[in-house]
Amino acid sequence: MKQLILLAGVVLLAGCATTGTTWWDHDTKKSSQEWHQDLARCEAMAGSAGSAQIFYPTGNNPGASFAQGWNTGSGYQAAEARDRIMTNCLRGEGWYLVED
Repeated sequence: MKQLILLAGVVLLAGCATTGTTWWDHDTKKSSQEWHQDLARCEAMAGSAGSAQIFYPTGNNPGASFAQGWNTGSGYQAAEARDRIMTNCLRGEGWYLVED
């Protein structure tokens, strides 16, 4: 079952893949050092997005499946929140995405 879910996820992500290159650019052509400063600041801000994971019961516990599903969903939501914070932060610094 896990293999089927993993395969479905890979196929779904492959369908969303782009063939071009994507990078961040800035109108005022900030230096490489300024890029890394902005990036570090935004990564630190995005790192604050945690997940509401609950205790994972071990053994033959009827709540184990629920806890595992909850933790997995919380992890996905935290990753999406970090991506959103990172993108918004870089845009706030004047950076924008360019696709080739």
